[in-house]
Amino acid sequence: MDENLEDWLRRHAIYYPDTAHIAPVEELEGRYERTQIGSGTFSRVFKLQNHETWVVKEGRWDLELPLFGSVRMPLPIKLTDDIWKQFAHSFLPTEREILRQYELYLQFTEYLGYFGPENNCHNCYFHPDLEHIIRKQKAVRLSLADRLHELKETYHVELPANVEDLLRTDLRFHNFLPREYLLMGRSFSPQNKGRQTAFIFQEYIDGMHFHDADERHLESPLKEQCILLLILMLFLHLDKKLLPDTRPRYPLLQIYDWLTKTDNILVSKDGLKFIDTRWFWETDSNFVKRGLFVPEIVVNQVKSLLLLLTSQL
Repeated sequence: MDENLEDWLRRHAIYYPDTAHIAPVEELEGRYERTQIGSGTFSRVFKLQNHETWVVKEGRWDLELPLFGSVRMPLPIKLTDDIWKQFAHSFLPTEREILRQYELYLQFTEYLGYFGPENNCHNCYFHPDLEHIIRKQKAVRLSLADRLHELKETYHVELPANVEDLLRTDLRFHNFLPREYLLMGRSFSPQNKGRQTAFIFQEYIDGMHFHDADERHLESPLKEQCILLLILMLFLHLDKKLLPDTRPRYPLLQIYDWLTKTDNILVSKDGLKFIDTRWFWETDSNFVKRGLFVPEIVVNQVKSLLLLLTSQL
């Protein structure tokens, strides 16, 4: 295979939620050594040893729930999935679920992504309909200042007048999303027993997890980026009835902190980045898809942190 990895990814990636095809992931075996660097409830994360740009997230057919430290509780796969299917939901990386999550991800990119030239985001994303995506993103970002009154009316959050000024600066074009490609193919983890699964090749972001940062005392421009992130999350919730997953590192121990104790946001040299791009709480859906009271917990924490940070401007 003579082409470089990104060219190969572009050729085999999925770009539309109504079109699935199988990528020959086995072609990468032997070319790129991988080391597991993380394991979430729904995926295992690998670093490509001889390629510094990418991590690979492989969808899991075995499920487990993190409790504390390195202690995890395996979940019975069939029983868990059978229960969730009663609510038109699945935790397993079936083709249908992979495409469903990708459709939500494309909506997510309209808000937390910005792939236009205003922030020197050259080659930070690839998609056959990239210009169409950028137009949607730009419409969201350019409307933020004029729509602040909607947050006050809907969420009863009173923001200082200088927030509107902030949202008219180039800050509004900050991109919170890493470059990534979605593929489907045969698993390489032995735990998946050769089943077909999702592979997300995502740009490697080196940084500190939000869980380990002091979100109350962020320095500029991280503080301003965090304000923008929180405002975009509220508008995503208002417009699309979606919230990205900001679950804490230990959900059972940190059940009331579904924002500041998350590992899904990184503080990096390029600013704040949101690295878990596939799990969303559908807040107008049944109690499983909305995550019981997760939306109320997250929205209240977003409002609280937003008021704290904007008071420091």
